[in-house]
Amino acid sequence: FIQKPHVDSRLHDFVSNQLEQRRSKIKAELKKSAKLVKTGEFVPNGYFLSNSHIWAYIEANGVVRLGIDRLAADFLGIIDTIDFANLNIIVSTENPIFIVKKQYRDISFVSPLEGRVIDANVKIRENFDSLCTAPYQNWICKIEPYNLEEFTKNAMIGKTANEFIAAEKSALEKYLSEINVNLEDKGKHAAKLSNENWQTIVKKFFSK
Repeated sequence: FIQKPHVDSRLHDFVSNQLEQRRSKIKAELKKSAKLVKTGEFVPNGYFLSNSHIWAYIEANGVVRLGIDRLAADFLGIIDTIDFANLNIIVSTENPIFIVKKQYRDISFVSPLEGRVIDANVKIRENFDSLCTAPYQNWICKIEPYNLEEFTKNAMIGKTANEFIAAEKSALEKYLSEINVNLEDKGKHAAKLSNENWQTIVKKFFSK
């Protein structure tokens, strides 16, 4: 609480102090959640991962950047477009945070945490190649989280995240091989998939 009347310097000091406390809490939560490992084949240090293959990176101010992970990028290849959630909309873990479209198909990625959408990386529409080749360097949207502590407690990070993606990749490759499709085609296989195959993959890997 701030006593009135107040002067600008007091208000500035109060806000700065609160921001610093929040940053310290986030850093402590990161250390508590898991030990960070060296950058692995899939997930960079400090990136959280949801089981629907959305990565999350917590900025110093508490805002969370979201994007798709390597497995999702390899499966989709170069996409056609992204539909972003409207700015300032409140999303829960049951709402799509963005929809990725490939040819006449799409995948609705559900938000991994509750919060308010505050930014969308619309510039990414100018170069979807970069999203395919460097998914962790290309965020899709930003969210002001409401349940950050709960999210960091349940999300995967470091070695656990890498092991999860490795297992998911193996399972996806096995499924695709049964219908004579190769994941290494980097999205070129989309046209080979029947609607039933596509929906099965989306439900099993990206709509959890």
